[in-house]
Amino acid sequence: MEQVAEACGIKRRALEYRFWKAGLPAPGGCFARCRLLLAVHHLEHHRTELVSLPYQPPSPITLVFHPDSADAATASALGWSAGIPGIEITLIADSTNSAPQVFQGSDSGTLALDQLPAGVYSVGAVRWLADSERAKLPPGDDAVGFMTRFGLAAPVAAARLPIAMVADRRHGIVISEWKGDPLFTGTEGTYYFSAYLRLYNNGDTTVYLDGLIIGDGLASQFSYPNFPCSLYQPYAFDPLGVWANWFYQLPGRGRDYPLPPGESVVLATDAIDHRPLFSEGLDLRGADFEFYGGSADVDNPSVPNAVDVGVRSMPLGHGLFWQLAAVAFVALPFDLATIHTEFFGNGLWGRIPASA
Repeated sequence: MEQVAEACGIKRRALEYRFWKAGLPAPGGCFARCRLLLAVHHLEHHRTELVSLPYQPPSPITLVFHPDSADAATASALGWSAGIPGIEITLIADSTNSAPQVFQGSDSGTLALDQLPAGVYSVGAVRWLADSERAKLPPGDDAVGFMTRFGLAAPVAAARLPIAMVADRRHGIVISEWKGDPLFTGTEGTYYFSAYLRLYNNGDTTVYLDGLIIGDGLASQFSYPNFPCSLYQPYAFDPLGVWANWFYQLPGRGRDYPLPPGESVVLATDAIDHRPLFSEGLDLRGADFEFYGGSADVDNPSVPNAVDVGVRSMPLGHGLFWQLAAVAFVALPFDLATIHTEFFGNGLWGRIPASA
């Protein structure tokens, strides 16, 4: 907006007011960087003047694509630790209706854009693995490629822009939706039990949900508020796993609960219609699973129960729910008898192994 005001020779507040009076949105952010014609309504002269922003020449930039640190082992097995070769990059300008531009990255994982006009762009990058490349991966590594998507505003101050790409994995179960925080109204107070999360099969083959472990992980600044921060950093940044105290396990004997590619399931704290109990509550009777808190908990007999297997029992007797600033996690089945536990902060915690 300051750029626009300077071009118009008037103060920012006066410019904002004139845009408001003219029924126009005040330009800012990416709009102030685009070569747009801005209509300024001069109230004192009852006329409209068109002002063009100063011309910004195309800027050179080199995108440097590298593997995300979480996928370092996969990249190392492929010999791609320094960069990902042969990436297909799609560039779409937000301000025009022009067709997407498609580029091919170099063998060292870079793309040089020498004449990128000023503007805002959506960038997508993908590198699928050939069968011969997948054969190089260690047993259990189900990566099928690398991908990323990000926004880019030009001109860019840095001449080289590092971009992390994450591995796309064939058997990927992801949390695609999470409504875990408590509901609140001024008249009814706080309601915790209308919580849910959605699991989505992001792969291209059927996966089985049997025995999956879902829980509430350590949110260091809230779950363990000791000072100085160095007291809980070993737990918050533990490379061996995620620390948690409340977690539940889905039922099944191995292949009872298939989830086809592109499908999802809903896991609810209580699989009931919460609207009669709380005005902002949700109808969760159609959930696929519910977290069962024991004999005192409401139980929908038509919805399979996830049972408590945590190192501590969830308070309030309703099964798993999440409080403000919580962390949700999903882990593959593992031998719960081997879980490593420690007492710190506000009680007993268990470490979900990174291999899960």
